[in-house]
Amino acid sequence: MKSTRRLFLKSGALALASVGVAPALGPSFLRSVVFADEPTRGAGGTFGKKILVCIFMRGAVDGLSMLVPHGDAEYYKLRSTGAGGIALPRTGTGGVLDLDGMFGFHPALAPLLPLYKKGHLAPIHAVGSNHPTRSHFDAQDFMETALPGDKGAQTGWLARTISQCPQDTARLKEKGGAIRTVSMTAQMPRSLDGDGSALAINDLGAFGVGKTGATPNRTRMAAMDSMPANGKASGFEALYA
Repeated sequence: MKSTRRLFLKSGALALASVGVAPALGPSFLRSVVFADEPTRGAGGTFGKKILVCIFMRGAVDGLSMLVPHGDAEYYKLRSTGAGGIALPRTGTGGVLDLDGMFGFHPALAPLLPLYKKGHLAPIHAVGSNHPTRSHFDAQDFMETALPGDKGAQTGWLARTISQCPQDTARLKEKGGAIRTVSMTAQMPRSLDGDGSALAINDLGAFGVGKTGATPNRTRMAAMDSMPANGKASGFEALYA
């Protein structure tokens, strides 16, 4: 199954985010696993457990089109709004969504605007690696391992971060292998290398337990690639139902 960035953002990322933002909208088996040890809501109707949603767009993205410096005249001089230009207009149809008078979101990111206004989202521009590699692929790997120049790194930055969460580690040990990390991808991303509890799910509709294979520091569990012939729910979704 070929996954594009647009498809990922529309289905995979939003499906996983729904577990934390709007539990009623997420896949039932993921909700059951995520909230298994904390099924009740706290004050204000919110769940006490915190969930981190990390989206890494391998292949790069045009930062000046996502977070547009519409308050800078140079942006319009260099990118132009005329024929062949790629600058987004400040106002009107297709215009940027202003954040602070200087920067604004691309109109396609409108769903993120309420989060920014509530102080739950902070765009950080012009962040990258200072490693001089001219390899696009090495640069991506270095971003995911957070170890620039180390092509033999065995762990990813997200896996190392998770390992430093004592409460999460204690919960995992207590439950004897509960799922604590889910990647909406066909293969485990480099950022999660070293996390033995990580689970890669390529297709939520067809998810089931496939073959397990031993890899350094962990065992991977892969998603099934296709739905059964009868089209009915399978895998964990069916089990939890």
